[in-house]
Amino acid sequence: MWSQQVTMIDSSRLLFIFHNFGVAIIPVSWIHQKPVIQPLPSLLFGSHEYETALFDRQGNWWLATTEEGLQKISPQKQFFSSELLINQKEKEQTKYEVVSVNRQKDILWISTYGDGFFELNLHNGKQEQHLFQSTGKNIWTNFIWNIHPLGKDTLLIGTQAGLFWYTTSNDKYGRLPGYPGKPAILDSVAITTQFIDSHGLNWMGLGKGKGLCCYDNKSQHFTYYPGSSVHGYPFRYPTGITEDKQQNLWFVSDASTELVYWKRSTGQFQVIHLPPSMKEQLSNL
Repeated sequence: MWSQQVTMIDSSRLLFIFHNFGVAIIPVSWIHQKPVIQPLPSLLFGSHEYETALFDRQGNWWLATTEEGLQKISPQKQFFSSELLINQKEKEQTKYEVVSVNRQKDILWISTYGDGFFELNLHNGKQEQHLFQSTGKNIWTNFIWNIHPLGKDTLLIGTQAGLFWYTTSNDKYGRLPGYPGKPAILDSVAITTQFIDSHGLNWMGLGKGKGLCCYDNKSQHFTYYPGSSVHGYPFRYPTGITEDKQQNLWFVSDASTELVYWKRSTGQFQVIHLPPSMKEQLSNL
């Protein structure tokens, strides 16, 4: 599964993370209330391979690499630092790649593809590893793609083996109940991405071409959009999601060089065709 990621820097810039190396900032302008993609600028940090990115309130960039741990850049300082993730059983640096990072106040949640997830306290530097135990013959639960804080000590964990809730205070976990609209495949396919929009809705990509799922935690209701469907999600599944200032959503998808645009007022998906020059540079999205 490729690291096809997109995130919002601000109302006029998107950050794309390439499958192979580097990132690029995509300018977006609005003409007659319609988004227009501007020409792609030069590749940034082309010697590094990234999985995802996070921007904090101080304007710092947190970049998760495939083999070099976390990198931090302060645009004003242009300074990076690294943080080693330590496997608590083996007492040495984890051998698995960092896939995503998510900040919750002073806690940084870090998912790895094979070694569970880590809890890093940004205030004191304390680090704790969390693993799924006793999940039967399913060895894929500790191959984690993404993390979403659901409450004070509860997380929604997107794994290669589906979605779990996880309570960090007692290390208990399980599957979400069969709430209305919940697709059965949510408990079996990879959760390729989780994105929480400004309305509190959790948008999740579903691997194996199963499309997109939206979860409303307030009403405990799911909406399912089957993949590669006229009446669902137009491509196999999304791997990255972001939101613009009009509260509409943008998606990048598996095996596609097109963008998908979802308009909140209509609830409809629209495929955005990129200029040929941009397709060449974004061929791995």
